[in-house]
Amino acid sequence: MPYTWYYPCPGCLAFYCKTELWRHMQEKCQLKTKTKKSEEESVLTESRELLLSECLADKRLAKLYAPMKEDHILNVVKNDLLINQFASYLIDKQGQGRQDRYIRQRVRELGRFLSFVQKQRDNQHLQLATLIKPNEFDSVVNAVKSLQEEGSNATGPITLPLKLGHSLKRVAQIQRGQAVRNGENTMKEQCSSFLELYEAEWSDRVSSHTLRTMYDLKMNKIDELPVTNDVVKLANGLKEKINKLTHELEQCKKPDATVGRRLSEAVLARLILFNKRRGGEASKILLETYQEVSTEGPQINEEVFQSLDPLEKKLAEQHLLMKTKGKRGWHVPILIPQDARSGLAALVRKRKELGINDSNVYLFPIPGRDTHLSSWTVLNKFAQDFDLQKPRLVTSTKLWKYLATTAQILSLGEEGQDWLARHLGHDIRVHREFYRLHDNTIELAKVSKLLIAAEQGDLHKHKGKTLATMQVSGVESPVHRTSQPDNLREDTEETTHDSDLESDPEFLLENDEKPEKNIITREVREAMCSYFNDEVEAMKPPTKSRCLQYIKVFKLGIPWQRVKSTVYARIQLHKRNMKKKSHGCTS
Repeated sequence: MPYTWYYPCPGCLAFYCKTELWRHMQEKCQLKTKTKKSEEESVLTESRELLLSECLADKRLAKLYAPMKEDHILNVVKNDLLINQFASYLIDKQGQGRQDRYIRQRVRELGRFLSFVQKQRDNQHLQLATLIKPNEFDSVVNAVKSLQEEGSNATGPITLPLKLGHSLKRVAQIQRGQAVRNGENTMKEQCSSFLELYEAEWSDRVSSHTLRTMYDLKMNKIDELPVTNDVVKLANGLKEKINKLTHELEQCKKPDATVGRRLSEAVLARLILFNKRRGGEASKILLETYQEVSTEGPQINEEVFQSLDPLEKKLAEQHLLMKTKGKRGWHVPILIPQDARSGLAALVRKRKELGINDSNVYLFPIPGRDTHLSSWTVLNKFAQDFDLQKPRLVTSTKLWKYLATTAQILSLGEEGQDWLARHLGHDIRVHREFYRLHDNTIELAKVSKLLIAAEQGDLHKHKGKTLATMQVSGVESPVHRTSQPDNLREDTEETTHDSDLESDPEFLLENDEKPEKNIITREVREAMCSYFNDEVEAMKPPTKSRCLQYIKVFKLGIPWQRVKSTVYARIQLHKRNMKKKSHGCTS
């Protein structure tokens, strides 16, 4: 066997073949560490970390590289000084532990690129630093393009050139920083010239082609979302499994590690399914974060709590809210439903009995190791176990888009959309442009009305109306679908501004085909305007949700458009009075 097959024992430091090392640690080693379970994978990782720490200047890199696949790319990475500096920079920026997998991906991408160039030039000792020169820029661009073509047989868009572009720019900046520290003006000028060429040409020669390819691949691509019945079936199944496993764990005198592992997986899957956000955010929740929230209790503002309706108050008391780090370091909320709280509490109480390391800081740990459960693996496992109709669609990303898309049938308004976007971990602009998919059903049902009206030459008859209120002639009566409730319709929040209504003299007659049934007495009109006094003072018509709320409170049998038009008339009167007062003052 080659010498590369032998690794040192983390306990006694004797060298053994890697296929027998774990057996030695489990049965024979007298100096083995007692804090970690002697599994083959963890023992090999710890042993490789010992070897790497002797050949790397930054000891943090040994822990980073130890779990990586041992191949020629890893050899290229650990033998290149600039790539190691790049890895150290990412550790300084991201911190060690939480983003190690992301850092390994970035490092392997550079290693793959450098290995490709080494093969092209038949030089196995070529360093990345020798490519950061202005006269090598064209060679770098051609190598990235060739590497992309080499992987063009893979399914989906090829994003490697985009990622390599960011990494090459960063390593050039790192090398320029080293040149400044060492007073090497020639190297500094070379790096600066390379960066100038990158800023001027990289986008046109590399990035634009890749982005265009990615965009074209999305054309006519079916955006499949999880089946609603699958989501409901998975949620019910997880609730039953959590209750059953929690009962087993509480009844056992000596907790079974297998039961604890299955319960931890079920609770994690439940949190991902309930919150419908990035799975990595739920799997990386820290134990300390949960303990702080569970001991201190929910932080409820009493004044805000009293303004809620009875159902909302009950939900606020039943659920537990905690925040964790999300994308770009944002603090994102995660709600723990009542059906998962008892199971989670049992797991925390019995951590030591379940074989969890004291050094593991995660709420969903892996026994015997210092890492956490994989969100994708857990969710995919339960999707297969519960025999769903389309289990491949049950992923955290698909669930994320499922919530953002199906929420369009609700009249959320600006405030509601903002709350939903913040829960999903991004701002309202990103929510509208990327995650709230423009569903084909909406395209067929709503936009088609506009196109038919334009073809019939009747657009002028629908002046001031929305797509939801437009009615077109010459269309057959709709066939009601029995698989969908009649009340499940697309309602969009009315955000019509004063300028839009002022240009619509027929607004007061909109949707008022039978005025005799919609007569509003003077007393009702005055009470209505008093209720919407804030909108009148702000000179902004009330939204649809506000109008519907008013109708519900006072139990009026009139359409919401009638309420809006009445308040709008009072706003116009208020404007005219304001103008008269201003003219009187100036005169």
